[in-house]
Amino acid sequence: MRRALSLSLLSFALVALTAPAWAVPAPMGPKDLEAAADIVVEAEITSVSCDGEAQRGDGVVISNYRSTARVLKVLKGKPDSTLSVTGESREWTDPDKMPAGYPPHAALPQGWRGTLYLKGAQSPYALVYYNGAVEDGATSRPGQLPKCARTGCGGCALSPQRSDVPLWIFATLLLLLRLRL
Repeated sequence: MRRALSLSLLSFALVALTAPAWAVPAPMGPKDLEAAADIVVEAEITSVSCDGEAQRGDGVVISNYRSTARVLKVLKGKPDSTLSVTGESREWTDPDKMPAGYPPHAALPQGWRGTLYLKGAQSPYALVYYNGAVEDGATSRPGQLPKCARTGCGGCALSPQRSDVPLWIFATLLLLLRLRL
């Protein structure tokens, strides 16, 4: 009986404590993206530049970019014929420190073409959600993002937060083992 209770508690703890680490928010659908956006355009990225130096964090290098887009068609709002979009790129130098969850608002490379769902009162805009850039697979020819100069900030504030789930699992296992003894 005690063994069955221990196994039940262990199973519950493993599922309850690790499920949030695997949770990734669902992408927004087209109607939700449009409702959240101030500007919706079909556009082509004509140039990309680093927006400051890349920052080295705890197992990650974060580069911020500003992409310039030529507006091909306005679907919502009143943007200029060219606009800027901010985004970032994360290069994981230690995959064990990569947090669970959705990706950041990705930077758009030169040659990228598609529909942009943007928020903001004026340029530079940001994507409304992580899937707010819908690439046109037929006409898009994205290149590589430029390399940004790096700073060495060690464990700076931009470091991603690590999950404490493995610690909770370990503590739960120790508690269950202690109950058995």
